[in-house]
Amino acid sequence: MYDPTVVDTFLAVYRDLLSEDLEPPSHHRALAEISRSSAHRADDAVQANDQNALEATEEMLAVCALSRVGALGTFTDAAFLIGTHVRRIIPDATCVFYAFDPATDHLVARHVAGTPAVGLQGRRIPAGHCLTGWVAVNRQAMVNSDAALDLGEARVTDPVFKSCLSTPLLAAETLVGVLTLYSTSPAAFSEDQARVIQLLTPYIAATLQTALELESRSARDAATRPPAAPLSEPALLTTGSAGRKGITRH
Repeated sequence: MYDPTVVDTFLAVYRDLLSEDLEPPSHHRALAEISRSSAHRADDAVQANDQNALEATEEMLAVCALSRVGALGTFTDAAFLIGTHVRRIIPDATCVFYAFDPATDHLVARHVAGTPAVGLQGRRIPAGHCLTGWVAVNRQAMVNSDAALDLGEARVTDPVFKSCLSTPLLAAETLVGVLTLYSTSPAAFSEDQARVIQLLTPYIAATLQTALELESRSARDAATRPPAAPLSEPALLTTGSAGRKGITRH
């Protein structure tokens, strides 16, 4: 559980920053404010947890800044790095990154971080269906919903998830996808955790959008690239009265 003062400071600072161009110096200023707000804590264990969360948040923001120059590669590459840091903030969660496919109006589970669950990777959800689809259409986060509302048809039985946190990933007004976190415990996500994740989602969405655009460009380039000329086959020819063989190419 995060110190409410820490989260309130995070919220106050990031309200101003979200309207800016998401530059790294602003990230560091926000994190410095959060660190100062938690400096008075006497509980070493809580301080250690807060510090770990702050470090994970700072590293995630660095990952997002790196994406601005297209250095993270594919959607899966970016989601892998982001998921690693999300699970440092909420260690017991299984994070599923759903990408929105406008061609089919489906959300596709492109990456799963955390405890593997049969039936999640590659899962497709029509927009508006299940909890994740509802979050995508309504662009509204849901916290501590019954995981069965999202996974009923997916037949995920190992492990059995009991609660979930789902938040839309929006880059400006564009729906990039949905980040849904699942837990095996009921009502597993605190209000503080939900607020921190939602504050980070604009950065996560921008990062994943950059990765999707890179994938799209790569696919277009591959489709328009002229085919390579086939290699000519060597031919064996008999030359000379002694029947010596020489190799020529057509």
